Amino acid sequence: MIVYCVFFFFQAEDGIRDAQESRGLGDVYKRQRHNKVPKIPMMPRIDEEPASEYGNRYGNQSGSVVGVHISSYEFAANNPSEDATVVHEDDGSVLVALFDGHGGAIASQLGVRKIHHIFELCLRKLGDVGQALQQSLIQLDRDYLKLVNDHRNGSDSQMYLQHLGAGSCALLLHLDKSDGTFHVANLGDSRVVLGKQCPYMSGVIEAVPLTVDHSCKTDTERHRIRSEHPHDDEIVAERWDEVEFAWLLKGRARFTRSIGDVIFKDANHAQFYNKCVDEAQAHRRMLPLPNAKVPYLSNRADLTIRRAVQG
Repeated sequence: MIVYCVFFFFQAEDGIRDAQESRGLGDVYKRQRHNKVPKIPMMPRIDEEPASEYGNRYGNQSGSVVGVHISSYEFAANNPSEDATVVHEDDGSVLVALFDGHGGAIASQLGVRKIHHIFELCLRKLGDVGQALQQSLIQLDRDYLKLVNDHRNGSDSQMYLQHLGAGSCALLLHLDKSDGTFHVANLGDSRVVLGKQCPYMSGVIEAVPLTVDHSCKTDTERHRIRSEHPHDDEIVAERWDEVEFAWLLKGRARFTRSIGDVIFKDANHAQFYNKCVDEAQAHRRMLPLPNAKVPYLSNRADLTIRRAVQG
């Protein structure tokens, strides 16, 4: 018997607010007016390739109890797109990684290039899938910081500025085909939802959330941030954000955890950024300077573990 699970990955509309006009899918919907909802085709996507490449992939090898069919559709808000997805499948497992980029595609592209290799190293070292997923995102964030440091010490100041402002939220899902166990690591305000057959209504798929948003609008996240930064009264404040009042971290970010976004995490880069902000925009400066031990944006992912069952 083969059990089929349906997972939906959603990139959140919450983003980062600064000089650039667009910060993700939500901004597109805010700025456009549609008379009707556009039809969005589902296009199968080949594993280990960017989201712009498509193909079929089925996992029903001998010994597997979970069948795998992967489809993807991307409605880009930017050109080039700031978001990226990669899938790695072998005989025993599937690893899906989604990166919801902002401030450019640099962080999300780094993620799709490196995440599988980092995960394999972490899994060999830790021997636990859940811990390996969480540690992979921490290591990816460290790798991004190292990349920014290298550009700071280089001769291309424009490249440094581009890396300075980029970041990405992330979702990782690991599925064990042998027993149907899946682990989900969430960093930021994108979402994974499990489509489960409704037990009391035939043919109806029930949506089961597998992640909780790391967003300023989430009560537990606001409490965590304020407790970690008790002397910053304005660290999370409700402000007008284009079309609505919203909770913002340091006046610009709705999400509260991410990869990259080094001016929220590293004092040296924040200090350089502050020097680039003129007096008319002084309120955008990153003050007080971030503490590396307790940064404004965290790189610590939450973990969900479940097992696929028939029905």
